[in-house]
Amino acid sequence: MDDVVSQNYWNDWRKITCPTLIVGGEKSFISQELLKKMAKVIPDGKYACISRAGHDVHLEAPYEWRSTVEKYIKEILLKSAGE
Repeated sequence: MDDVVSQNYWNDWRKITCPTLIVGGEKSFISQELLKKMAKVIPDGKYACISRAGHDVHLEAPYEWRSTVEKYIKEILLKSAGE
């Protein structure tokens, strides 16, 4: 696990070519600023924060997580339909 944490993935994230949603918990050990920066370097990236959740957003706030992901997927589908 230490190897994964110590890796620098910024150049890899810039290469992502599909729409990407970064979902962070407000109380996550990963800072909100870092998550926002991560979403910005991904060409079609977007950031969403779930209030009162930690790092395991999908476990700590499953309904909010699902709602956020569903909304994002709908946005992507509508955008694709308009092209």
